[in-house]
Amino acid sequence: MEDSVEELRAEFVYLLRKQVEARELDAYVGLTDAERSEYNKRQERIHDLDTKMSGSSDPGALADGQHSSEPLPPKQVSQENAARANPRHS
Repeated sequence: MEDSVEELRAEFVYLLRKQVEARELDAYVGLTDAERSEYNKRQERIHDLDTKMSGSSDPGALADGQHSSEPLPPKQVSQENAARANPRHS
């Protein structure tokens, strides 16, 4: 059975929140390769959900401009700065 629009919307909102957290983390200390990979996987899922909800008969399923479909670009951080800024990953 197809997921309901409400279930899709709930997952969409959850994933968007996770993306905001990842962008904040990236802005302050950077992301590990694993975190960046998870970010990009979530972005693909967000795109899939967007496609599903755009095809739904519920005109309120999405609000315009809720997300960007672009993956997070790699951040250039030296190993020394990364270790200093983010000791949990060193």
